[in-house]
This record gives sequence, structure tokens and C-alpha cells, in this order.
Amino acid sequence: SLLAVVFQSHFFISNVMNGLVWIVLPQALVVVNDSMAYICGFFWPWKKNPLILLSPKKTWEGFIGGALFTCIACWFLSAHLAQNPYYICPVEVTDNFIFSVVPEDRCEIDNIYKVQEILKVPTVFGSDFLKNLLNREVIKMRWFQVHSCMIALFASILGPFGGFFASGLKRGFKIKDFGDSIP
Repeated sequence: SLLAVVFQSHFFISNVMNGLVWIVLPQALVVVNDSMAYICGFFWPWKKNPLILLSPKKTWEGFIGGALFTCIACWFLSAHLAQNPYYICPVEVTDNFIFSVVPEDRCEIDNIYKVQEILKVPTVFGSDFLKNLLNREVIKMRWFQVHSCMIALFASILGPFGGFFASGLKRGFKIKDFGDSIP
């Protein structure tokens, strides 16, 4: 148990030291995924398909809808966070063990947070249809947004397993709600 606590603490602090965005973004994506999976599963108008027998209220529709909306939210949330130096600048520790974000004037912003030319707009079957549609020659974006989409997919696929674990734990203790576990 000491290794689990120390390793997790070490990695958490390492993430914080590289910028608060590496803590805020994954947590926000898990919240978006859980919320949108619930909404998509609850409001699905047709026959629902259960995802796992352990959690009968979790559906494939909620799982897929949550993943889709998490990826969409991730694109815009990561673009917003990448523009705010408070989130992307590293954190430093003072002599009194006080954590603070490096001030903007001393913060060297990494290139992954800057808008860059990623690739040229491809021609489709020799046609410039996409170039005309997008009205540009190159596609510009932040590499951080691409990386964030991978985090969103990871959160969408593995995030529901926390709910499955909680359902299994509740069934093991034969309780309906975790609120009943504390007298």
C-alpha cells in the first residue's frame, strides 16, 4: 500500500509541476464523460442495450454518447486552457513549500500550446474541393488539442470502469447506495 500511495503522489505532483492543465483537463473530461453518458443513456428514445450486467442502468448508448461528447468538449476545452498561462505554465515551490504558478513574464510557453501549421489540406481525387470548402491551404491547430483527444478517448474507455467497480462493491456489500454504508 505504501508503494501505491507514494507512486500515485509522485506522479500527481510531477503532473502539477508541469502545469495545472495536466490535472484540470483529465478531471474535467471524466466529469464530462460521466455526465454525458448519463444524459445520453437516460434520454435515448429507442430500445436501450445494457453495457454490462453488473450495472444494469449503464447502456451502450450512454457509453458511446459519452465518448462522443467528451471528444467534442475536449477539443474546445483544451483550446481554451492552452490560451491561459495560469494553466500551462509550470509550478514552482518556494522555500516554505508553497506551490505557485510561474509568473507569465518568466514562463516559457511550450510549442504544443501554440497554434501551428499541422498539415496541408489534401486534394481529394485530384480536386481542390476541401481547399475551397475550408478556404485555406494548410490546417492550423495546437498539438495539445490532438494530445487532449487521446486523453479524452482514454477517459471515455476506462472512465466507466470506476462505475463498474463501485457497482460490484455495492453488490458485494448488498447495499443500494453508498450513503447506506455509513450509519
